[in-house]
Amino acid sequence: MIAPPKTLPKPKIQRIAMSDWLKGYQSSFDDDRKDAGGLKVSANVVIDQNGTVRPRPSMVLYGKQPLGTILGQVFPFVNPTTRENWEISVQNVSGTASVYIRKDGGTWTICTGKTYDTSAPCHFEQIYSAIVVSNGIDTLSYLDIPSSTIIPFSSLSTPSITSVVQTGLTGTNFTYRYRVSASNQGETAGSVAVTVQVNLTRDQWTGGTSEYVTVTWPRVAGATRYTLYVGDTAGFEYYLDTVADPGSGTNMVYVDDSSVALNTNRLAPNGDSTAGPRVTRCTNILGQLFMLGDADNQDRVWFGGTGPAALDFSAFDGGGWVEIDKGGRELPVIAKGFRDGHGNAVATVFMKGTSGRGKLVHVAMTSTTLGDTVITYAAISEANGQDGTDSPDGVIYAQDSLWYPSRDAFKTTGTKAQIQNILSTDNFSSQVIPDVKALNVQQMASCVGLEFEGRLYWSLPVGSSKNNQIWVCDLNRGAIWSNPWYVDVDWMWLYDDNTGMTHFMALSGNQQYEFTYAQLTKDNQTAFNTEIGSGLVKFSPDGMEWGSVVDVTFVFERPQGTIVLNVVGKTQDKPLTSVGSSSFVGKTTVVGWNEAGWNDPRYPWDAVVIVPTTFASAREEVVIDIGEELKWLTWDVSSATAGVDYQLADVIVRYVDIGVLDA
Repeated sequence: MIAPPKTLPKPKIQRIAMSDWLKGYQSSFDDDRKDAGGLKVSANVVIDQNGTVRPRPSMVLYGKQPLGTILGQVFPFVNPTTRENWEISVQNVSGTASVYIRKDGGTWTICTGKTYDTSAPCHFEQIYSAIVVSNGIDTLSYLDIPSSTIIPFSSLSTPSITSVVQTGLTGTNFTYRYRVSASNQGETAGSVAVTVQVNLTRDQWTGGTSEYVTVTWPRVAGATRYTLYVGDTAGFEYYLDTVADPGSGTNMVYVDDSSVALNTNRLAPNGDSTAGPRVTRCTNILGQLFMLGDADNQDRVWFGGTGPAALDFSAFDGGGWVEIDKGGRELPVIAKGFRDGHGNAVATVFMKGTSGRGKLVHVAMTSTTLGDTVITYAAISEANGQDGTDSPDGVIYAQDSLWYPSRDAFKTTGTKAQIQNILSTDNFSSQVIPDVKALNVQQMASCVGLEFEGRLYWSLPVGSSKNNQIWVCDLNRGAIWSNPWYVDVDWMWLYDDNTGMTHFMALSGNQQYEFTYAQLTKDNQTAFNTEIGSGLVKFSPDGMEWGSVVDVTFVFERPQGTIVLNVVGKTQDKPLTSVGSSSFVGKTTVVGWNEAGWNDPRYPWDAVVIVPTTFASAREEVVIDIGEELKWLTWDVSSATAGVDYQLADVIVRYVDIGVLDA
């Protein structure tokens, strides 16, 4: 009798399950070194929920479009009287550049009072019922918000001292030089110095009515006050005092009896700022305006007073300027409200340096008392490290830290719990260094940054002379990357309309868009591609085991539209070949009033531009049969048509372990 063959046990089917991609995009690693939770491709997608991957929001035209070419920034502001939210821009309309404003996407309305250079990009800042307009070419002006009128700064004539006479100080032992400037919201250059010879140094004068110097000069039309400077060396005349214009009379007279101490932190100005300095950027920090990018004094940081004197850059109301590293390698490019290592709120200035390096400098308003004189000045201190930026508009304040691109990496500056009284700077872009190296360093000044709902967005010039990609870093999920988004965006901003909705706005091709899921995978009228791709999926940690792959299952949340799936593997015959693919169409259902699609949290019925017409089931599984012996595999998910949405939730590989097959 022949014994029947023994029944062999069925081979054990094993699973490799990838259920989140919380490592994000990893271009720094070869495919063989990528984490299972990392991606080798993440084009036009974003990491969502607890690690799912979803197509990015679409760009939908928002409101009435510009009347001309927008120059630089679009800036949201608040009317302090009505508490309404508005937007402001400078537009070149038929060869004339003017300020325009609008509310809630309405028609742009011109604001008269001044015109601007027709090509220089403009920046804005709101302070004390005014919007300051700066472009580095035109002298300073501002929009008076209540009247919707542009107010340019008024230029004054430089005063001229007519006499300097000593009393009770006859002698020729010492020579003092007096200069005077006139001020309105700025300050003229100091006058030509007039000298006086005396027998004693100024700190030896008795003062009072016995020993003093009388300075006389004619009043200047339009001036509200005058500032005196004195010194014993040409070019080193220091701030003495400021006096108000009386409003009548022919001459101004000032008696220097040495009772007022000199402020040696402030020299007589050689330039005129009564027409406003020609700066590129302004920042409101603790109710005080800081301005940089002075075309005539590149090392200079201007600051205004506070409250009603916010636009006064003379010393009379606490304004003025300070020069940082004058004649050195670094230049100040932007100021941000931040803190020093001790947690004190200060203005933090980013410096641009050679080879992409720079530094951070703190500017803190402080004062000291000499005798009965209180001297206020800007104290400069350098933060640790050498981390500046070439991208002033790319500096983002988020989660109590500063985040910004520098030449060799993206950096963040903040404080650490284990390090006290010092700021620490870290590189958070190590996973995307090859992409960072592709940035056009000569065009990084065009970079724009924005934080929205815990994600950092940068519009960047990647191998291009203009911004052509958006990179996304998700702070809520461990500072992971999901990039690029293939969009040309010149500016980004957030606009809160007057119903309370926040709009993520973008300026692209001189059109104003909102990033929204109100329409799917379609920018305006053009569909965009999406793609997700994995690194190598191996069947043992060392990659030497082979697997007989049964199938690969893709799990989607709420899929819509046509989604293409592909699996590529290493077979015994070929190093790289497609072993399975599928074109999957997500199931959708027409939506009626108050049905599931209307109640979907992605589509709040009162917050969209386009009414949702379809919704999808919560979970769809797509199985691709493989039936191949593979050493490793990779997978990708892509789309190329409009109307696509999904959240990739799981990728599950079923296989039988067949050991090592290589000789």
